[in-house]
Amino acid sequence: MIAGVSSRLPLNENYRAFYDLLAAAVTASVANARAYEEERKRAQALAEIDRAKTAFFSMSATNFALPSR
Repeated sequence: MIAGVSSRLPLNENYRAFYDLLAAAVTASVANARAYEEERKRAQALAEIDRAKTAFFSMSATNFALPSR
């Protein structure tokens, strides 16, 4: 995104307010994208832990089912 001040319009309070709103919107969008990415990484880590737990308990159940000699 490129934003600039017009040479034909005075840089008054309304013009400044517009740029303040624009900056706030961009900041919020970036923060939301970062939060989404962090949540996605957290969900992937939890899914990996769940797969490891399932594999461990599946192996343990198989070992308990085998007769001892």
